[in-house]
Amino acid sequence: MKNNAQMWLEIAQYLRSSSYIGTDAGNCFIGSVTSLIPQAGYSGMATIYPLVIASFLCNIGISFTPSITKFSSPAQDRIATLVTENNINSIILAQEIIKNPVIYILV
Repeated sequence: MKNNAQMWLEIAQYLRSSSYIGTDAGNCFIGSVTSLIPQAGYSGMATIYPLVIASFLCNIGISFTPSITKFSSPAQDRIATLVTENNINSIILAQEIIKNPVIYILV
């Protein structure tokens, strides 16, 4: 388990980044959430993410410069890619479950 100082350094590094840095799990969440709200569009979601990050940081008592959240958030073209990747992975998984339902039921 990482100690607190290590976690804070990683958060600071992420927020200071000049471009979006995503993990597989984080990208999957972004793709899934964006798929659930198609009315927002990619541009709308790209606008919302920095606000969500800023809200989270304020709620846990971390002071920050608001402009840094725009760099640590995905742009609309990246969000579009994440939605596509997430949907493709979901389709492939669904096809695998249909082919081998017993395997997925047992797991």
